[in-house]
Amino acid sequence: MARSMVVQVLAFCLLSLNFISQSLKRHSLTEQPRFSSFVVLLLSGGWCYAASHHSKWIAFGDGRSSAKRHQVRDGHSAGCPSDEAVLNGSSSHLPGHPRRYSLPALILFIVLRLEIFHRVNYQPRCASPGIESFLCVILICYEVLSNRRRWGVPPSEYVDDPWRSVFDDLHDWFTGPRVTMVLVLSSAFVFATGAYLAASQITESTFTCFSPVDSRPLTLFLQMVGLALDTAIIILLWRILAWARTVRLRLRVLASVFASSSLVFGGLWLGSVIFGGFRRFNVAFGSLHGLDFLMDSAALATFMSSATFWMCETSPITPISVLTFLAGTWCSSLNVLRMGDWMHLSRVDALLPVWFLAFGAVLFTFSHDIRSVIFVPRLLLTFLFMALLCVATIFTFTTQMPTFDDRHPISELMYQAQTKHSRWLLEAGTSQSLPVAVDVYQKRHADRAPPPNFDEWYRYASESLIVDDFEQMDRDIAPFWDLAPAELRSRADAMAADTGVAVIKVQNGEVAKRDSGEDAENADLEELEEMIKLFSRHLPDMVLPINLGPAPRILPSWDDRWPEASNSSLGSLETRSGSMPAYIPRKNEPGLEHWPILLRVRLWPARFEAPTRVFPD
Repeated sequence: MARSMVVQVLAFCLLSLNFISQSLKRHSLTEQPRFSSFVVLLLSGGWCYAASHHSKWIAFGDGRSSAKRHQVRDGHSAGCPSDEAVLNGSSSHLPGHPRRYSLPALILFIVLRLEIFHRVNYQPRCASPGIESFLCVILICYEVLSNRRRWGVPPSEYVDDPWRSVFDDLHDWFTGPRVTMVLVLSSAFVFATGAYLAASQITESTFTCFSPVDSRPLTLFLQMVGLALDTAIIILLWRILAWARTVRLRLRVLASVFASSSLVFGGLWLGSVIFGGFRRFNVAFGSLHGLDFLMDSAALATFMSSATFWMCETSPITPISVLTFLAGTWCSSLNVLRMGDWMHLSRVDALLPVWFLAFGAVLFTFSHDIRSVIFVPRLLLTFLFMALLCVATIFTFTTQMPTFDDRHPISELMYQAQTKHSRWLLEAGTSQSLPVAVDVYQKRHADRAPPPNFDEWYRYASESLIVDDFEQMDRDIAPFWDLAPAELRSRADAMAADTGVAVIKVQNGEVAKRDSGEDAENADLEELEEMIKLFSRHLPDMVLPINLGPAPRILPSWDDRWPEASNSSLGSLETRSGSMPAYIPRKNEPGLEHWPILLRVRLWPARFEAPTRVFPD
């Protein structure tokens, strides 16, 4: 490959990778991940297939392999030593022939990798950013293990020498290709660690990983599996494309891989639509999505084609390693420039990745024999890294770190909320025994006796942190205390007759449900049914009409709400306003039908509007 073409391929690779990483943060293709993957992969295959018809425009359009890449039967590259062929940026070696099922396995791995990517993308608060930096280390380990016969210790002429020491054995062990192996692996691990430390300081989400709902170990495990799948995809793609003789053939192989993967995703998407219910069938293909599909597919096709061309001319180690330390250098430089804000208060955290990246990248370019990166020669690249290291060190230690006398306002709010929550949690879990629970219930419910089977309920509720505090629930059911049981049952049966209302029916301890027809709402209804089944044997026969919609279905009349307003809320009115209202009429007061609404209560977090009397005309 000509030097100018190397520069173009690397530039295309960097630009397309940067565009893809930025575009995933600003548009909404991830709202329908399988459909979006289907369309993007299909369009990427179309871009690659269209480019294959114009392969002559590419500088190496004839696509013939260079003379250095011919492989002889013993596995060594002609014209260069075996160790230099395996771990060399300027030279390359042919991998083994692709297996029979390499292409189906590649498509399967791509589908699994994208599924894991979307799963991790839903929980960025639990993910560990930057863990992909160690992909180059895994690839080097694969190269070492797959070609371990080439790393044998040269036979010594003094094996039977009785005066040989441990140092002589160490000298023999580090003689020859093993020096290259150790230097490449250690330098890659150093700059990969620096890239990981730099990327881990990027906060993708302001939410915390909530352990009762989220799972940080599961997310980290999925990231590890994704890293292994990345390795398998790169190796299989290298094996398949490295034996393609022309650029046109490589582009068409890429097009077939994209198209096959898109068909699999299309099948998964259709299956989820069919089995998940047609009400979820919603394809939004407007102008915004259409432009996003075209741009992302073009960027993906450009990145994959340029990266695979670069990989086939060298080895998978070179492009992945160069992209890793360049991306890590960019992130670490941004962290140094952001020194002093609330997210970057540590000098060590900002400067340590720069040191790791500088020394690791320089050592890697020399040990791996990378003579230039883009258009920058190796010596100039070394000088630039050392200059960056000096400037970053001086800037870090000369920057005056801000001092904060008081806590940050957000920290103050968090402290107050935590204190309030801790106090509420103590009140909500006061009852540590059944007698105490009975006393607390009577005190908080105007000496009303607990309901039947309260002991069974307490045994069930004691497994939770909240046992005593159900203020919201008490407010919700307060209006129903003024209805007669027979009236309440008749109204419940009338509502249950409506086909648009979900119903849970308890009879003889058995729970049955009737959904409302909406898939998203039915999932909530099923969870409620499973919860009621845990204690349904203690419940009387009942019919529970449930409104799963976002708006209320019943607006109670003034006659139904008034007893609750005049009795249950009277104490709350006195407590919140500090005095009794001027006048509270009775329900059966003569002439009341001529009055408009007398009482209007507005409940805000810390505000109460006292009622006023309105005289009739």
